[in-house]
Amino acid sequence: RRMAGGRDVVATNLRILEHAGVWHRASENHAASSCADAAPRRNRLGYVGIPLADELKSWVGADANRSQVVVLHCRGNRRLDLRPGGKVDQLLGYLPHRLEESELAERFGQGYGLVTPFEMARHESVQQVFDEGVVADRSFAPHTMMTNLGHRNHGVEFNPVSYTHLRAHETVLDLVCRLLLEKKN
Repeated sequence: RRMAGGRDVVATNLRILEHAGVWHRASENHAASSCADAAPRRNRLGYVGIPLADELKSWVGADANRSQVVVLHCRGNRRLDLRPGGKVDQLLGYLPHRLEESELAERFGQGYGLVTPFEMARHESVQQVFDEGVVADRSFAPHTMMTNLGHRNHGVEFNPVSYTHLRAHETVLDLVCRLLLEKKN
């Protein structure tokens, strides 16, 4: 996938990780369009398939004026608390509205299923917030997560703790309301 200006998005994302000194391993995978679609297709440590909890989910929204863009990241098996008065609303001071695919493409040269925290970090006006479960839930090896490299066939395994600690303008907060697999009470 080529981005505006002819830059190769996969190579750009890898350079961002290398420049930040974040451990990572790129892989070529079967095309995927979402976290749930990607997790069973990811190549990791010689195996195909990862737990959905190890897939990074990214959601892009903006305030009512579309002037403040925020990217929320959580584990793939979690649901962001986007209810009025919920955790995201309380922590940001406003409830962001999801950017339409066309606006995401126009403003950032990306589409849903292709958003990465690495490429979005290049946009100083974008606020990125990671759910604390991304860095705190280290209950099982290999203690890494995977996401796309801005291309449906390319993934990257990376250390989320080292990435979020190096990115001073990114925040780690409690953003999720429950596991996706939990039943509503």
